[in-house]
Amino acid sequence: MCLDENRFVLFTIESPNPGYRPEASSGIGFQWDEIERITRDGKKILVNGNLLLKESSPEAAFRLAEFLREIWKAEKSQRRSLIAS
Repeated sequence: MCLDENRFVLFTIESPNPGYRPEASSGIGFQWDEIERITRDGKKILVNGNLLLKESSPEAAFRLAEFLREIWKAEKSQRRSLIAS
């Protein structure tokens, strides 16, 4: 997953070159300002009601969903420092 102050993009492990990350348009992702809600259902993380990914456990999904919500709700100017922490 790549995060910045404008968007996040999810890449699969099947990426032919794991060292290279293509532009945002070639992954599954969202602009932060396009998001209406980030929710969790067991191991699933949903963005705007659509499946984003399945985590390894409900606890891992909870932690990641909370992290994404924290970044999403933050002011754009604060997102970079939240991502770096």
